[in-house]
Amino acid sequence: MQNWLFDNWQGLLGGGSLTTFLTYLINRKNSKADLLTKVASIYDTLVEDLKNDRENYKIEILEFKEDFKQLRVDYRLIQQQLNTMQTEYAKEVEVSQHWERLHRELKEKYQDLEEIYISIDRKYNTIEHEYEALKKAHDKLKVDFDKYKKVNK
Repeated sequence: MQNWLFDNWQGLLGGGSLTTFLTYLINRKNSKADLLTKVASIYDTLVEDLKNDRENYKIEILEFKEDFKQLRVDYRLIQQQLNTMQTEYAKEVEVSQHWERLHRELKEKYQDLEEIYISIDRKYNTIEHEYEALKKAHDKLKVDFDKYKKVNK
């Protein structure tokens, strides 16, 4: 209202109320036209900004799609490497278990052979002692036989 009084102060003081009213209507139409022009300008700017944003978003979406494709390729490559590593690890574990089994079997055989060796060594020592005893007995018999031969000649 204050704006209207400021714009139309001459007509009110000059006494021409019809002129003041017409001036008011014209000014009102002009201000509406200015307002419509400003709104249209803002709308056009907004539409242009939205178009630019939309184009930027399209570009970003394309970049994201490319990045996602590359990530998918990288993921598949890493998954293949992981699968290969797991397979190699499983093979290595299998080989390791095989060698452990062979080592265990050889250790058991060694222990069995060691027991057999100890048993044979004991028998050998026993036989060696018996041999020594028999050798001494043989030597004694030989000496006795030689004496008997001399006496009976």
